[in-house]
Amino acid sequence: MNSWKCDSCGAQYDANEPPEICPSCGKSCEFREITNYVPKMERTGRDCKCGVCGTEIRITADCGGILKCCDQPMALE
Repeated sequence: MNSWKCDSCGAQYDANEPPEICPSCGKSCEFREITNYVPKMERTGRDCKCGVCGTEIRITADCGGILKCCDQPMALE
């Protein structure tokens, strides 16, 4: 399951796909995927692992965003 955030009102939803109409503001909004998103200051020094190929990395410098490997978000350890 993925986490989605409405660009208009900031409401967050957990679902495989984002809703077509935001249940919070009732608009046809853009949704950003925020699965595994942690603000950059909290990820530095943490490990991530790819659930597909098993690649492991340690975050030494962070610019924010979602870390991906094998076209999938990496899981924070």
